[in-house]
Amino acid sequence: MLVEIDPKDYEVAVAQAQANLANAEATAQSLNITVPITSVNTSSQLRFTASGIEDANAGVAAAEKQLTAAHAQLERPRRMM
Repeated sequence: MLVEIDPKDYEVAVAQAQANLANAEATAQSLNITVPITSVNTSSQLRFTASGIEDANAGVAAAEKQLTAAHAQLERPRRMM
């Protein structure tokens, strides 16, 4: 045998490549998990906001009816006079 190649350098390179692959896979998996959670949170916020808009519109409608009733009450004494 003339030359013997030390496998340590190759073993270290393989171990490093495996570690890099595992890190990349873990990162990819964590990114895939985050997207659905964000979508669910955004959908919930949109429903909550839409509900708040509906409540505000109902409040405006009720205030308009109260205003109409108040105007009607103001007009009644004038008719009696």
